[in-house]
Amino acid sequence: MRVSLLSLLMVLNLGFVPLQTLGLTGSSDWAGFANAQTVGSFAERRLDTVSRPFPGPFDYTEPEDEYAAHSMWHLLLPRTYHAYVGYYHRGERPRPTVVLLHGSGRGGASMIDMWQRVADENDLVLVAPDSAMRRGWSPFLDTSGFLDRVLDHAAETYPIDREQIYVFGHSAGAIHATGLARENALNAVAFGAHGGFPKHVGRSAVETRASISFFLGQWDQLFAVEDARATGQALAANGHDVTLAVLPNHSHWYYADGPAVSRDAWRLLQRDSRTARN
Repeated sequence: MRVSLLSLLMVLNLGFVPLQTLGLTGSSDWAGFANAQTVGSFAERRLDTVSRPFPGPFDYTEPEDEYAAHSMWHLLLPRTYHAYVGYYHRGERPRPTVVLLHGSGRGGASMIDMWQRVADENDLVLVAPDSAMRRGWSPFLDTSGFLDRVLDHAAETYPIDREQIYVFGHSAGAIHATGLARENALNAVAFGAHGGFPKHVGRSAVETRASISFFLGQWDQLFAVEDARATGQALAANGHDVTLAVLPNHSHWYYADGPAVSRDAWRLLQRDSRTARN
């Protein structure tokens, strides 16, 4: 198999390019592998709660000063994350916390904007870091160690429950979230990914296999349902419990129906966390 030098450099340096651009395959590499380890489950479902017809408006502006921004240093680099605690939060009791990973060209505030209602309704803490490079998530700079450091820093201000950490990403952030799930990053109880997934998945390096829920629009312009199905089945063969939730009349554009999609995502992530604990 030949892979162009440019494609390799894009992945190594930026970490945001969907791996299907490299021409790598998905589930065909898994023949016979499932017999060597515990096999997870794969389920596909249809979510009808998102009703806006495709394509919907494409005019979202990310808020600049609406959500608290915090600065810190990591690996000698200045880093920023955004945070929000549910409006009705009372007391200092630690709360379930969702780490949000934004899409390419966006920042963490865009993800909090899509999850604010969910946080208010469920008394959640939201933590949304900015990627090291605006265009996407780097596997070298935006590691699980960086996210762990972000949570430690945020815990100085917000009532974070480190036993109830969830991770959710959109587009480039979804691809990064899937990679984090494969290493069981942050000991998160569940991972979610909207509008993105790696087409090729290698063998997970940890014994504990985190659950993953993929949320994909029926008319997603960048990622096909059949490819998501192949990736989900490959991850299940590698021991993960995977759900593929197909959203009718929904495209790759998260921001038109973001709050509704996020509400559905939270419900599935909660279900996954309960299953993991049983």
